[in-house]
Amino acid sequence: MVLDNCAVKLNGPSASQQHVEFTIVFTDRDESFRVFIDSGTLRHRRLNTISGGDVSTTIRTTVQAFISLTSELSTVDQAIESDSVHVEGPVEPLATFVSLLDQFDVFFPIIEP
Repeated sequence: MVLDNCAVKLNGPSASQQHVEFTIVFTDRDESFRVFIDSGTLRHRRLNTISGGDVSTTIRTTVQAFISLTSELSTVDQAIESDSVHVEGPVEPLATFVSLLDQFDVFFPIIEP
């Protein structure tokens, strides 16, 4: 799942003093999750309904648009302007979430002499 990938990419030391909470609704899969960052860890749990829930920020997007956002292929502002991401409530939790993710070099040398 894409949120498990984000948990791996989370920069724990940078996230250690952050508290982020939002609901994300993947509109192409009719799934919603509550996402938490606290004490340098990212946790998520699936919700039984696709509504936003009772948090102040709800994000509605497709899985592909979320992958583009968390892989720095687009910025939060670009994603919102292009209507690939819809944010209900303050955008700061999403912006903070994305800023705490490390980007890995996909093509690193596995074996070096």
